[in-house]
Amino acid sequence: MIDARYEQVRVDGLVRDCAVLIALGIDSQGKREVLGVQVSLSETEVYWREFLGGL
Repeated sequence: MIDARYEQVRVDGLVRDCAVLIALGIDSQGKREVLGVQVSLSETEVYWREFLGGL
């Protein structure tokens, strides 16, 4: 499962809304495991591609 949420973060001294991209895996017993997390400037395709390529 992949999703994103927005959080306010400080970037170069300014507070901005940034996307936190999250990938979760769920096994056959229903146990969840975080596979990856990345903070990006937005949810655009380029950021998702970079995130998923790095998993």
